[in-house]
Amino acid sequence: MAVILITGCSTGIGYSAALEFAGHGDTVYATMRNTGKAGDLASTPNVHVLELEVTDQASVDACIAEILDRSGRVDVLVNNAGIDNLASFEDAYEEEVRSIIETNFFGAWRVTRAVLPTMREQRSGAIVMVTSLAALAPTPGEAAYAASKCGLEGAAEVLSHEVARFGIRVCVVEPGFTRTPIGDKVDPRTASPADSPYRAFMDYLHRQQGKDLDGGDDPRMVAEAIREAVVGPERFRHPVGEMAKMVYETKRTVSEQEMTALVRDELGLGWWIDGDDAPPAD
Repeated sequence: MAVILITGCSTGIGYSAALEFAGHGDTVYATMRNTGKAGDLASTPNVHVLELEVTDQASVDACIAEILDRSGRVDVLVNNAGIDNLASFEDAYEEEVRSIIETNFFGAWRVTRAVLPTMREQRSGAIVMVTSLAALAPTPGEAAYAASKCGLEGAAEVLSHEVARFGIRVCVVEPGFTRTPIGDKVDPRTASPADSPYRAFMDYLHRQQGKDLDGGDDPRMVAEAIREAVVGPERFRHPVGEMAKMVYETKRTVSEQEMTALVRDELGLGWWIDGDDAPPAD
């Protein structure tokens, strides 16, 4: 059975992915910043919980070294760890923007670089970047998050060509809205001052995002798609869920102007673009 390394496993997609691979008999290294949040993963057969802070190179090196010491190989890396915030481009704090990109983009880059020598030596491996619908159709309030995920997809596509000769496959899994705690700490008030010209807009988007996440896909569905991306027919892009698949197909068939209009209509942005002071009542 394969040796699987997954980042960001304390909740949501990472947690579900750990259970998905472990349920098929693979040896799973479920990593997270705080192993005290491992919950029942700590007692799940085939799962080993390890500490990993993707923004810290020393933590990455120590984690990979421990996995290699225990198992001698890494067959699959799932870069799932990520954070988000909701803020207008103009109001977003640079510190917060850097934090999101450091975790979502550089964190995945850092862990990937750490496992590549082993995978090259094995002449085999699979690397999955968990990106987002935001990489297919970036939406207002998500500039930093979209930048991190779009950048990660670009880097992954480049990597897929570079490592093909070593038998390593690279792909992106693009979930739509998923019921995970990633939105729990998203609060427009942390980045939209009371006198901000975007304050009403960010408050509206915050409410809409909460509804989208509450009604989102089950993270277990994303976990199944991640495993299928590894064991199924090889392809680069894997949109997950009705919304992500619809956006992916639509972008291939409509003009740029039509896509912009569809996004604005789907998000109900007419009031904002038309200059109204407040959105229609829910």
